[in-house]
Amino acid sequence: MRRAAIEPRRWRSREVLSRFAAESSQCARGDGGHRIFALVRAELGIEVWIGDAAKIKTKRVRKQKTDRNDAQLLLGLLIENNFPRVWVASPENRDLRQLLWHRHRLVQMRTRILNQLQALAMNEGNRRKKKLWSAQGRAQLEKLPLATWASRRRQDLLSCWTA
Repeated sequence: MRRAAIEPRRWRSREVLSRFAAESSQCARGDGGHRIFALVRAELGIEVWIGDAAKIKTKRVRKQKTDRNDAQLLLGLLIENNFPRVWVASPENRDLRQLLWHRHRLVQMRTRILNQLQALAMNEGNRRKKKLWSAQGRAQLEKLPLATWASRRRQDLLSCWTA
């Protein structure tokens, strides 16, 4: 079995890209599918330029689209210092955005849980609004007489809320 077949893609891409590490920069299309290569390039210290596909398309003179014509167009834009670059977040920035997105989703989950608990209380005639989240309100919420599955739902929601 070939070694390349069992190694993860990231290691193989590192091996291939390390051959080009002497180059000062590389450019890529901005249509996606480049994240793994961008991470490896950043680790190897290779500067990556991602092009704005729409602006590059407007600079094409001929309608005929081939790989050779695309390569010539990109090379011409790079030589003329006219390559339309797109801002790309650094790996640290991308990681921070993931953290913010995760926290945002946690807040949304908490809000949904609290809304469901409040709806349970309101269906039983308990309209305490913000006071429902105090110690007294929670005790009152736990004492509400509910049907079997509604009681189970209340316990699950309360356990999610306090966890």
